Amino acid sequence: MVVATVMACSGCQISSMRDSKIILKSTPFILPNIRVVTPADAGFETELKALFGDKVQVIKQLEPYVLILSNESKRKIVAYSAVWTITRRSDQGRTEFFKLLTFPNTVAGGSAKNEFPRDGEIYPGETRIAGATISGDKNLVREAELWRCDPHGEAYFAQMAQSQSQHEEYTDASEIEMGLDAVIFDDGELVGRDRGHLAQHFSAYVNAEQSIYRKIVEEVNSGSTIDDVFAQLKTVVAANYPQIGTLGWEFHIYDVLAATDAISWRSAHGDSQLVEHYRRSLRETPFAVWQKS
Repeated sequence: MVVATVMACSGCQISSMRDSKIILKSTPFILPNIRVVTPADAGFETELKALFGDKVQVIKQLEPYVLILSNESKRKIVAYSAVWTITRRSDQGRTEFFKLLTFPNTVAGGSAKNEFPRDGEIYPGETRIAGATISGDKNLVREAELWRCDPHGEAYFAQMAQSQSQHEEYTDASEIEMGLDAVIFDDGELVGRDRGHLAQHFSAYVNAEQSIYRKIVEEVNSGSTIDDVFAQLKTVVAANYPQIGTLGWEFHIYDVLAATDAISWRSAHGDSQLVEHYRRSLRETPFAVWQKS
């Protein structure tokens, strides 16, 4: 959570929630071909129903912490961040919540050589739903039935909705402004204000993944066994996981996540092509995030 002072909304769409006194505001994104629809917009429910059909209420109960993002550009979105700015009724202070969605393996090895399966990246012409606790496409509700968590399926969404409605920031809210903070395209361009530091988070995650790939390849080439290399990774995870969330670990978390990703990949795909897979996943040049001045 990042606490900040936010400028007043300009050009926002405004609506009120039927069940409360909370005013909702929707801020359009800076790029017209990145279309964002929020619960403050008149067409939100219609678009949500078009995506989820008879399961629309499963997602709708998560309002206002959910939005629809459509990529109408010609480039792939490899990371994006949504933001909810809450004005408190008690003292008129403001709090910002960011939801960062980052997909580092999308840029592994360069787009022509990428061997990783589809993740949550958004290709041209695609639409995604993003919320404070969920993200996905039109199949999100159906896929939730297969999640290995308790609760899962529709019960998961109900639990998240109840938790959100009882959160102090929500119960004390007089106004909630929502929208997209920033996006990163597959060519590295960052667009948006990036108050949630998406560029730093995505770069840290990509670099951590690349570092793990390189370690696996180099260690095996130097004579270590795959078992030895992954034993080291498991030790790193076990030693550092308890520190996640502590002061100073905001970006170091990606070292742990990258090691965990590699361990999960091995469990799912085995050892036969493991080293070659990671060799091909190494980038020839570092992925650079840039922004037009």
